[in-house]
Amino acid sequence: MTKNSIQLSMEDFEGDNIPEVIVEFYKGTEIQYVAYVSDPDKDGRFDKVSGNVDVDNKEGHQKRDDDLLIALARTFVKLKF
Repeated sequence: MTKNSIQLSMEDFEGDNIPEVIVEFYKGTEIQYVAYVSDPDKDGRFDKVSGNVDVDNKEGHQKRDDDLLIALARTFVKLKF
C-alpha cells in the first residue's frame, strides 16, 4: 500500500523576514502537488494560496481547498520547534 504524506516547511522567498509556508503532497516518495501559503499584506494572517490543489477530493479546486491550506499553514507557523 502506498503511503500518502504531507511535508510542511517555511522559507523566506521574498527576503522580507516573513516566510512562506510550503505544503508538499506525496504519494510514497513521489511528490504529487506543491502549494505555497503566503502573507502578502504582511499582517501575520497567511491568507494567500498559490497552487490549485484539491485537498478535500471534492470536485476539483475550490475555495474550501484554500481555506484548509490556510488553516494548516496558520497552525504550522505557530509551532515552535
